[in-house]
Amino acid sequence: MADIARIESREDALALLAVALKHEWAVSLEYLIHAYSMPKGRYLYDDPVVSARLDIRGQTIQIGIDEMYHALQMGYVIRQLGGEPSFEVDEVVRHPRIADNLVRDKKTEDLVTGLYQKPKYKDLFLPEVENMFWNISYDEVRHSRQFAAMIDALRDSPDADARCLQPDPKAEEREEVALLHDITRAENELMHRYLYYVLLFHEHQDLGAGCSRTRWTTCATGTRTRASSSSSAA
Repeated sequence: MADIARIESREDALALLAVALKHEWAVSLEYLIHAYSMPKGRYLYDDPVVSARLDIRGQTIQIGIDEMYHALQMGYVIRQLGGEPSFEVDEVVRHPRIADNLVRDKKTEDLVTGLYQKPKYKDLFLPEVENMFWNISYDEVRHSRQFAAMIDALRDSPDADARCLQPDPKAEEREEVALLHDITRAENELMHRYLYYVLLFHEHQDLGAGCSRTRWTTCATGTRTRASSSSSAA
């Protein structure tokens, strides 16, 4: 994953957005694959964010949905900056063991948090882009905490070495399975077309000139705090 340290031009912002979008598309798929590779309601953990006992599978799906929304946000902003959003993805990996997938998921969240928080922006340059990345990075921090709790719960259970669900070789011979594959491919194509035109006609979205112009400062403790904000007139 590219390491972008400074945002001083529109081209710098588009380069960061392109890298980030590839990542968000990839994890949207990868987390769903990891989630649907485990049985529903079998592996539970105590979630540190919502303070509730949750299903690992179900929460991994929810995190994947969060990543889809991140991708959509980035696509809007790329269009607003005059770029062309891509549906290209980073590598998608599935390990045989459930715990190994969760470890990968947490490492991914930690890596991308650094990618989004590291860049330094030229003074007052594209504050909506800076704010978007900081907001998304805090989602990734939350996801990392959740994945860490999932890992701990699974490792401390009799299912520590549980393996992902495996496909039935005979299933491919069934007519209804072949039909399901055809339907899924058609839905995938329709979704890509839909997202393309949503991004093309994005003016109704709230991520452009009318969005918050909040500025942030970093305290000595490393905590980012709101310094001031203003909004464009409606």
